[in-house]
Amino acid sequence: MYSDNPPEPKKHSILGIISTALALITGFIMLGLFIFAAYLESSTPGGVDDKSPAAIIAGFGIVVTLFFIFLGVILGFAGLFQANKKRLFPVTGAFLNLLFLLGVIGVIVLGLLKG
Repeated sequence: MYSDNPPEPKKHSILGIISTALALITGFIMLGLFIFAAYLESSTPGGVDDKSPAAIIAGFGIVVTLFFIFLGVILGFAGLFQANKKRLFPVTGAFLNLLFLLGVIGVIVLGLLKG
């Protein structure tokens, strides 16, 4: 009736670990890109030209980083629905990625309101 083998402990979700890692990596990259864009704007008399190579690189970097943030959100939520897996990393990854996504959207909206 009873088994001598104890039940296997739950393992961490690989999707959640990837989501959390993406959140941390993309968060630092996004911070660096915003600092770079702010430096370009403040160091150029009259503001940075939208067609300059540095501005294009910064904008492209922000768009690519946003893609990875979306990917992190999706992986975090997918990790939440895995059976027999711990929920720590999926919750952390989904929360951090959503937080970064809302932060980036907020900065973009503030920039649009200003200019």
